[in-house]
Amino acid sequence: MFPLYLFHQTLIIVFAWHLLPFKLAPMPEGLLLVAMTTVFGFLLYEIGRRVPYLRTLIGARDGGK
Repeated sequence: MFPLYLFHQTLIIVFAWHLLPFKLAPMPEGLLLVAMTTVFGFLLYEIGRRVPYLRTLIGARDGGK
């Protein structure tokens, strides 16, 4: 959970900033932010988990190696 916690706030801010010009209603914008944050958070986690020096930085386990 810690790696996702590290990424989520930054992702929300970046995605919200990029969605501003679209002037979406609150519900679709919120759902889109949740979906995008979830997808990209797990993507960043998977990338970080596979790169040894990033694994340490994000606090991911090494899988018993």
